[in-house]
Amino acid sequence: MTHKFLSIISLLTRIPIKLSHEPDYSSSALFFPLTGLLLSIVIFLPALLFSLIIRTPLLLTFIILISQYLTANLFHLDGLMDTADASGVFGSKEKRYEVLKDSRIGVYGFFAGTAILGGKFLVTYLLVSNSILDTWASYMLAMAFSRYASILITNFAQPVNQSGLAVQLGKPSVFNATISVIACSLLPLILFMRNGNILAASISFFLTGVSAVLTAGYLSTWYAKNIGGYNGDAMGAVIELTELFSLIGTCIVFN
Repeated sequence: MTHKFLSIISLLTRIPIKLSHEPDYSSSALFFPLTGLLLSIVIFLPALLFSLIIRTPLLLTFIILISQYLTANLFHLDGLMDTADASGVFGSKEKRYEVLKDSRIGVYGFFAGTAILGGKFLVTYLLVSNSILDTWASYMLAMAFSRYASILITNFAQPVNQSGLAVQLGKPSVFNATISVIACSLLPLILFMRNGNILAASISFFLTGVSAVLTAGYLSTWYAKNIGGYNGDAMGAVIELTELFSLIGTCIVFN
């Protein structure tokens, strides 16, 4: 079981992990949301420590995003930008897939990357200005559900080809993933409710779940129609978008 967990961590993060043998993704349904939760704890440690001596929301926001993207999200961002470039192509599925796999960044990808980073920076700044602990809880919820959304993608669509990450993952159990993400939500919900904000916590949980399902549903449909199936870029894109939508929802609820 430890090897399966480490396999998922090595897949979803930039943390260097030396596996004893070939990666095993058979328990991805359970470990995807858990990895998201653990990542949110790791990336917030520097911000929480700095918050003891620095009260500047702007600097804390910068620390949070730098920690997140250097630890895990850079290649998820790359998947979003590749998806955006492919969406700007008018032509056949083959032509869109060719653009999707092109390592160069086009104007659509640049715009999407700038928009997602700018949006996250703004909403994180608003959350930090209100409460660093609520911000932490918001990221826990967003990062667990965003990885859950990537599991949904694998069940909503077929892989675009018969090689690569999509085929290795197969179709993880949505039921197991749902149980896992609900369990992972307990800690952020407890943090949200520490001041009696039971209704706000419940609404945030609901909005995050809805954003994960709708974003995964839309992207899987778009990929099936325009690419011929999903790949790792789709999973990266759904992680980035679900995180943003979740943070926006929580920000609206608590502000």
